[in-house]
Amino acid sequence: GLEDLERPGNVALVEFEATIADALAAPGGARDRIGRFLDGVFTLVIEHLDVMRVIDSFYYGPPQGAPAFDFEVIHTRFMDTLTALVREGMEAGEFRRGDAEDVAWAIVGPFEVARGMSLCHPEMDFGRDRLARLLQVVFEGVSSNNAKESE
Repeated sequence: GLEDLERPGNVALVEFEATIADALAAPGGARDRIGRFLDGVFTLVIEHLDVMRVIDSFYYGPPQGAPAFDFEVIHTRFMDTLTALVREGMEAGEFRRGDAEDVAWAIVGPFEVARGMSLCHPEMDFGRDRLARLLQVVFEGVSSNNAKESE
């Protein structure tokens, strides 16, 4: 039942907050920090598939029976962190100027694909390596000319 997931859910939430703190405090460029952040969150997803399935069932399922837990808080923290890292990349000239939120959503796409495939098709072993490769495709698209020339 839900009671069984309360403890793992709290553990996952604490680990999620720690992953955010690490990403914001980490040295390096935005591209590396975003990659490490999403890898860290994806690792949490894999480690807590049971919690993720419950969150998804509440998120996409009928509202009756859902716990009094604001799942939007997690989503908002995730997007705010990602958008802040993208904005830092733009300010540093690593990413070309534009709407930081749009770029953050473009980066979330591959993450959501990897997350969804891991939940629905674990036998495919979509994995961290493919997520990293997909993120590189997006990063190539948003890199500024300066960043591309320095590679």
